[in-house]
Amino acid sequence: MTFSLLTLDRSTGQLGGVSATGNLCVGGWVLRGDAACGLSASHGAKPSVMWGEDVLAGMKRGVSATQAVSEVTAPIRGVTGGSWRRWTRTVAAVSSAVARMAPWSSI
Repeated sequence: MTFSLLTLDRSTGQLGGVSATGNLCVGGWVLRGDAACGLSASHGAKPSVMWGEDVLAGMKRGVSATQAVSEVTAPIRGVTGGSWRRWTRTVAAVSSAVARMAPWSSI
C-alpha cells in the first residue's frame, strides 16, 4: 500500500509532499513537482510517472489542479468490463498558481 499527502501553506505559498510505501524508491515514482505550477502524486498497482507529469503539464498551461486531474483521468473512465482493474490508480494535485487542491481521483 502507498499513501501520499500534498499540502499548501496558503499564508506563504509553500508546497509540500510526502509519500510512503512498502516498495523501494517511491519518491521517484509517485511525487512530481514544478516550482512554476505545483505538485502531483500518482500511484497504483502499476506505477507510472506519466499521470503526474501530465497533470503538471496541464497546470503549466494554466488550468486548475482539479481540471488537470480530470483531463488526465477522463480517457480511462471509459474502460469497461474486467479490464478496468489494470487501470486502478489514484492521482491528486495542488497548484501553486491558484492555491487550490484537487481531490483524489481514483480510477
